[in-house]
Amino acid sequence: MGYEEVAGYKVYNDPTDNNGNIRFIIASQGKDYGIDEDTVIVKLKFKAIAVGTGDVDALKGRIADTEQEYDLDEENCLQDTVTVVAPAILDVNKSGEYTLVDLAIDAFYFGNAVADTDTVNHQADQVIDETVNDDDLLYIVNQILNNPNYTPNL
Repeated sequence: MGYEEVAGYKVYNDPTDNNGNIRFIIASQGKDYGIDEDTVIVKLKFKAIAVGTGDVDALKGRIADTEQEYDLDEENCLQDTVTVVAPAILDVNKSGEYTLVDLAIDAFYFGNAVADTDTVNHQADQVIDETVNDDDLLYIVNQILNNPNYTPNL
């Protein structure tokens, strides 16, 4: 998880995950950036572990003007749904299905940044985190196990 600051607003604390709760302290940078109705003040980034949907919910909020603080009512705290879709090119060697060859390629690239792999011939970053690591290999193994065309060697 991470975040991206929005022009005119700055995160002034170090948001850390505390049992699924993350606290942001954000201030506007000048009178032209006051909060008015639906104002985007920070963009959240998430790391998906699987294809599917999930909910992101702002449970509490507090804002202030130059005179006092206001706790936001629950209906003014936002909830949104995040959808993770499968990438257009699914397997590592772009053959159309996952096999041990895909696992071998990523094992070869293990620990490398995606920029240091052969991005023309290989889609090594399977979980899209810019590094070939255990998450990629685990994803490939799960895809192999779910591939009905790839039968075990019995």
